[in-house]
Amino acid sequence: MPNKTVEDIIADVSSRSGQRLSLSGRGLVKLPERIWEMGQLLRLEVDGNELTSLPADIAFLPNLIVLNLDSNQLTTLPSEIGSLAKFARLHLDKSITCVPIGNLSTFETTSPRVRTQSNRLVACVS
Repeated sequence: MPNKTVEDIIADVSSRSGQRLSLSGRGLVKLPERIWEMGQLLRLEVDGNELTSLPADIAFLPNLIVLNLDSNQLTTLPSEIGSLAKFARLHLDKSITCVPIGNLSTFETTSPRVRTQSNRLVACVS
């Protein structure tokens, strides 16, 4: 069976109201717009890609609990990540250079567990 395209994977998860979407290691430089229509997602795994930013549209995933951004090329996070009320785990290993402290302090619930191993971090103003 041939490998599924990113669009096929998203369509499959959407059609069955799936709560987990894994697009790990797909060479993505940008997240597909269709993801933001998947408000039912609890877990989004986009590790091992080439993402340089996470769009503010992350706020359209209100039920998100786990976001895996390991091994990407992010420089910062959008402030909208703080609006995710159910958010519990953020994986940023080998992925980010700037952690905007203001963004992480705006979470509406208890602060999520943030994993940032193997990063060269600097503080930055959000």
